[in-house]
Amino acid sequence: MGGLGLVFLPLIAAGLPTLAIAILIGLPFTIIFSEYPPERAQVYTRAGALTGFLIPLLGAALIDGGNWEFLPTGLFLGFFGLIAGTAFGTSWGTYREAQSQVDPSSDERDDRQNQTTNRIHDLLY
Repeated sequence: MGGLGLVFLPLIAAGLPTLAIAILIGLPFTIIFSEYPPERAQVYTRAGALTGFLIPLLGAALIDGGNWEFLPTGLFLGFFGLIAGTAFGTSWGTYREAQSQVDPSSDERDDRQNQTTNRIHDLLY
């Protein structure tokens, strides 16, 4: 592995599991929470924190075979999962809350379409 590969290794090592968890856990939560409006960022934050804590804890239990010898390790990793899940849930929840407050049938959408265009922009493009 060359120097360029070494530069992107942390991004790949952190990005792929994050993307997988976002798809496997985040999207089902979004489907469930979108059925019960209004969507709130706090709900996504709590769900992200809970799953972020439980995934490493349960992963350590599965690796150990249920003997709970890895409980301190699971709790340690669960703390960082809690932080990561909270951050991810907050960012996604804030986005979803903002999207749920915009009504696509509102007059605000029509007002934006009827605004006059920027003449300088039109001259340049």
